[in-house]
Amino acid sequence: MAAARVSQSYYEAFAKRMEMAGIRPHHKIAIGVSGGADSMALCILASLWKCSELGTDAKISDHINGLVGLVVDHGLRAGSGIEANHVQTRVSSLGIQCDILQCEWPNGPPKQGHLQEAARNARYKILKDKCKQYHIGVLLVAHHADDQAELLVLRLSRHSGVAGLAGMAFVCQVFSDYSGTCADHGILLVRPLLCFNKDDLYKICEEADQKWVEDPTNQNMAFARNRIRKFLRNLQSCAMLV
Repeated sequence: MAAARVSQSYYEAFAKRMEMAGIRPHHKIAIGVSGGADSMALCILASLWKCSELGTDAKISDHINGLVGLVVDHGLRAGSGIEANHVQTRVSSLGIQCDILQCEWPNGPPKQGHLQEAARNARYKILKDKCKQYHIGVLLVAHHADDQAELLVLRLSRHSGVAGLAGMAFVCQVFSDYSGTCADHGILLVRPLLCFNKDDLYKICEEADQKWVEDPTNQNMAFARNRIRKFLRNLQSCAMLV
């Protein structure tokens, strides 16, 4: 396994965010991985951070100590299982143990109007449950600055109140749905990439010579979030011409 390389400024920004969240290299950490440039960049940065800070203690066999990638296969489009296997291979090549988690839909797939929300809820539940199984207390997800902007515009369009306009939290506590307070497993959900924009994450992957996948549903303008993303990109392009 060859070590990935990225610009020092990217590494330092990531390390600072981890420190701000109170996360130390010896902590057991899970990463939610879609296989897109966002989550692959997160895997690259997390693996470099662990290896740099732990030194010779970073490795157990072929894997980085205390770092697990979790790929959720929602099973909602053709070829998702094959794609999940490709993502698992790429994450494993970074020295990260990687598991594929299958979503189950006992009542059938969610309807189109609720697809993204249902997929998100199922994804977070299965991620939290796997963290509980592995006794992992920190879950990293790859939301970035562009995601934050999209969410704020989406909430504005839905007339959210002040609380809604606060956006996504950098750090928050989430809990498994298991009953019984003693059995509840508190998990720290951390978004260390909120200080990065999408272009930064593409650059990180390119610097590390790391491939990623593009989710075709991101091009579906039936979803409000995708329409907002396109609008913000067009707005940014116009601003650059001024």
